[in-house]
Amino acid sequence: MVSLPKKIMTIEQCGQAVIENERKLAILAAEFAGHEQYTKLALDKAENVITLRLNGMNEFREQLREQAGTFITTPVYDVNHKLLEAKIEALQKIIWTGIGMVIILQVVLQIAMRYLP
Repeated sequence: MVSLPKKIMTIEQCGQAVIENERKLAILAAEFAGHEQYTKLALDKAENVITLRLNGMNEFREQLREQAGTFITTPVYDVNHKLLEAKIEALQKIIWTGIGMVIILQVVLQIAMRYLP
């Protein structure tokens, strides 16, 4: 901020003050122009980075969409799951029946071996 002189200035002093103020103004304008240029450059770089990140996110979103298309739906899963449970239960019954038959056969053979000459 420019301070006001306390004394009355001569025309030469006023001229020198104007020249000094114009010099300071030119320096400030040059600094501002440099700052403006670097600000624009930083904004351009930030925009490029954001664009790359958004493109990556869009690619990831598309991959998820494609992947989701390969998943089975809940109703299909439920039907298949119930079918597999029924098959497992049927196999368990067959296995337990077979084990029971083997045990009965062992008991019958042991009794037969003991009482038959």
